[in-house]
Amino acid sequence: MDLRSAAKSFLYGNRTIALLRMLLGAMFLYSGYFKVLDFASFARTIDLYGLVPGVVIPYAALTIPVLELILGLFLVTGYQVRPASFISLLMMLVFSAAISINLARGKTFDCGCFELGRFGISEDISYRLVLRDLAMAVVFYLVFNAKRHFYSLENLIEKRRLRHV
Repeated sequence: MDLRSAAKSFLYGNRTIALLRMLLGAMFLYSGYFKVLDFASFARTIDLYGLVPGVVIPYAALTIPVLELILGLFLVTGYQVRPASFISLLMMLVFSAAISINLARGKTFDCGCFELGRFGISEDISYRLVLRDLAMAVVFYLVFNAKRHFYSLENLIEKRRLRHV
C-alpha cells in the first residue's frame, strides 16, 4: 500500500482510527470516574483556574466528569461517534485555553486532568499539557471526519440495516 492510499484509508476511517477512538474514550472513562469519586476535590481544582464564577463551580465539577463518562462510553462503544467526538474536540480546546490562560497568569497547580497524582505523576499545568490537549483535539477531529467507524455499534447497526434492504 502506497502512502497516498494509506492516508486515504486513515482519513476515511480505518482500524487505526477505531483504536484511537476507543483509547480516547477509555481515557475519558478513566478521567471521569476518578473525578466523580471525589467531585469536591475536582471543584477545588476548577476554582484554582479562576475562570468559573464560584456559584457555578459545584455544577461544573459534577457536569464535566459525567459528560466525560458519557462521551467515553459513546466513543468506546462507537455509538453517536460524530457528536461525541465533536463535543470532545470542543472540550479539549476549552481545556487548552484554560491551561494557557493560567500559564499566562503565571500560575502553577495540578491541572486535575487525569488524577495521575494518585500514582506520583505530576500534572502541573504546562505548555506540554496544552500541546497534549491540542493533539487529542486533532485526533477527535480525525474521528469526527471519518466516514466509517470500525468496531462500532454504528457500523453494526448499518450492516444489519443493509442486510434487510
